[in-house]
Amino acid sequence: MFKAHLNEIPFTYGLFILYLMVYLKCNAQTADPNQTPFAYGISLGVYSSSANPKLVGIIFNKKPVAGFSLGGVASFRMKTYFFETGLNYMSEGYAYSTTVESKNNVNKVSNEYKFYSIMLPLKLAVPIRSKYGRHLPSFALNLALPTKQLLYQTIEYNNAPLTKNVYNVSSDYKVYKPSFSLAYGLEFDMDVTYAIRVEPTFQFTILNANAAQFKTNISNIGLKCNLLFLR
Repeated sequence: MFKAHLNEIPFTYGLFILYLMVYLKCNAQTADPNQTPFAYGISLGVYSSSANPKLVGIIFNKKPVAGFSLGGVASFRMKTYFFETGLNYMSEGYAYSTTVESKNNVNKVSNEYKFYSIMLPLKLAVPIRSKYGRHLPSFALNLALPTKQLLYQTIEYNNAPLTKNVYNVSSDYKVYKPSFSLAYGLEFDMDVTYAIRVEPTFQFTILNANAAQFKTNISNIGLKCNLLFLR
């Protein structure tokens, strides 16, 4: 299953190589004397989600969908790396339209899929000291429990008004939905009790459709902001 999706993530390979280079460089860094052993806080993210659906014989016109994440984070901070986890509620999805000709005179079908999940991130970050704050390149594996999967469909007829419907499409996808994240954060200690982190993020979600002929994955590009309390 995973092999079929490898050609859709060349951008991820480039980011991973960049992350590896930064990690090797980081090994020469000295420990941060202001670093605390633990932090916890809240996280808010906004994303642009998109996909590249494939179905034999159909051409899709895809467009991005807005997504978000909201949750809590726990950060265990060693000298040379941070291990972070927590719980996030995330919305992601994709949208596309296609033209269909039939005896019913259907002209255009627009579909917008929205996936809502509770995610458990397992994240490894490498702190790099600088005078502009703490740099944090990171990689994460996210385990997701889907809570709701919806399809918003609009059908445009040649000689009729639009029809709009909402469908529950949970049965179209398998339960587990893993994803991988690469990020590069910049963290500022505001004082000895709390810090703010800004984190551009790329997330790649593997969708497991029950229909074997339908293949797609979701790419999310966005920005996360964390408010962390230092302990």
